[in-house]
Amino acid sequence: MKHMHTVIEDSLQLRKQLLESALDSTEALKNAETLKSMEGDMIIFRKQLKAMVKTLRLSVTKVQQCLPEIPPEFKQQKAVQQTAVAEEPLVQQQDLFSSQRDHFDQDLESIREKIKALQR
Repeated sequence: MKHMHTVIEDSLQLRKQLLESALDSTEALKNAETLKSMEGDMIIFRKQLKAMVKTLRLSVTKVQQCLPEIPPEFKQQKAVQQTAVAEEPLVQQQDLFSSQRDHFDQDLESIREKIKALQR
């Protein structure tokens, strides 16, 4: 059997690239393992969170059952106050959004004027 030899140009650079790719692949494998362990931790965390929410809901219902009922006159006053309070923030928010929109429109208009001045 005859031996055949080939010359590899820039063999040191090729070896360096091969070792770098091996390092990158091991780093990728480490990251994949980390992601898998994080996924398992998240599953456990979600289960614990669901259990906590369930116990909190049970606690809330127990507290509500222990509290006495609110007299009817307080229920009516509370309903009137809630409707009055609920209407005010909506008006303020609409005013806030409209003032911001006007401000943005003014800014846009000033930018358009500057662009027109540059084109002249």
